[in-house]
Amino acid sequence: MTPVEQAAAVYLSEPCARTFREDLELHLLNGVVYSTPTAFIMARYVARDWPALSVVDPDQTDATCTPKDCLHVYLAAGDLTEFFTFPHKPCKWVSFERENALKFYSYERIHNLIRRQDGAAKVPAAAEGQAAADTNRRSSTRSRVKPTSGG
Repeated sequence: MTPVEQAAAVYLSEPCARTFREDLELHLLNGVVYSTPTAFIMARYVARDWPALSVVDPDQTDATCTPKDCLHVYLAAGDLTEFFTFPHKPCKWVSFERENALKFYSYERIHNLIRRQDGAAKVPAAAEGQAAADTNRRSSTRSRVKPTSGG
């Protein structure tokens, strides 16, 4: 199964507010979508001080022009080391949900962790509001509901 197929399958395995295609469209309009044969990522820039529900909802945009200092990873599948190779603007924070709790990590901390890993250790992966860690750097999860892979 390709990473985009893994990502879409998450929507079949847990309750979701929208379909995969609806969330994909929202990220195409309001965020960043990266898809290769080895990785798939849907993310968008948010402000760390936004309310949690605004951070995790891809339909929310900021009309106040608050500086966006965080890249919220909504859904990721495949080789998560590609997170730092796809075209995006580095920022201060990276966020994702894990077990329905919004987590924020320093962009540099996550970058350094992924650089040091050779696939044997856990690397955070985003889910629809849920991030999951996977021992072989491959995952398919979403961040709002339940993780679909162990960690």
